[in-house]
Amino acid sequence: MTWTKVVAVEALNAKGRLVVKPNGRQIALFERQGEVFACDNNCPHEGYPLSVGSLGADCQLTCNWHNWKFDLRSGRTLNGGDNVRVYPVKLEGGEIWLDLTEPPVEEVQHRALVGLKAAFRYAEEDRMARELGRIEAAGGDVTEALRAAVLWTYEHLEFGTSHAYAA
Repeated sequence: MTWTKVVAVEALNAKGRLVVKPNGRQIALFERQGEVFACDNNCPHEGYPLSVGSLGADCQLTCNWHNWKFDLRSGRTLNGGDNVRVYPVKLEGGEIWLDLTEPPVEEVQHRALVGLKAAFRYAEEDRMARELGRIEAAGGDVTEALRAAVLWTYEHLEFGTSHAYAA
């Protein structure tokens, strides 16, 4: 783990939420009942700043732009398609530390393929584009993703493909 000190606990406690920018990333911090949560500040849907979202008592963060909802403990989407990245947090010496270690490339690519398959299932062309972008950004081959998509869906070709393959 690569721990990075980002801000004093009292600075977060004073406001309840903050945006920090370690290593050029925008990360939203939230304090809820003595716990600190950290996630990417940009909603994975269209980039709205999650730091201005609504935070429920159950650590459910709602993006105020399109009502996507995320569990801040896991990053899982509760309403929407894409998960949000969350970061491990530790409090030490009155400071907030985040683990900024990048997940393994294989894990990023696997999650993106799982997301791509779900996007095909629900005909979400915008999500397909985001998942392909994630695969490419992680160094993956998007032609392999297309090959996988054809294997997932070829039995339905006689009924048409909608705009999925084109997307």
